[in-house]
Amino acid sequence: RSGRDVIASEAAVENIGGVPTVKGVVCGYDRKYHPPVECEVVVPKCAPYDAPVHGSVFPTGEVEEGECVDIVCDDKYQLVPGSKSRACCVEGQTWDPPSAECEPLQQCPPFAAPQHGSVSPKGVTHVGDQVA
Repeated sequence: RSGRDVIASEAAVENIGGVPTVKGVVCGYDRKYHPPVECEVVVPKCAPYDAPVHGSVFPTGEVEEGECVDIVCDDKYQLVPGSKSRACCVEGQTWDPPSAECEPLQQCPPFAAPQHGSVSPKGVTHVGDQVA
């Protein structure tokens, strides 16, 4: 005889104090619990991070709490001051920082070399670049 033949049981999950609790599991004559119960690990996840306009995020998709994504701006774009290149999924399934923003690189025209001199680097430079 199996415990299933002798004891009829139906398990139910009830939420007690915010914790899912299984009720109705019975030990059968075969010394096994019926119905068998399997638990799965539930890892909190954040929704996919919204990539900024003119940017992308790696990895894409949902991310587990404690994991981070990298934020990269497209060519000829940079993160605005105050934006971070990394965001992490934190407790409560929220992002820290919550957003990032990309802006066009600010360009300067080529620096003209003085008479009988040279300049480095040659060509277009960006705000903050140094020429010599």
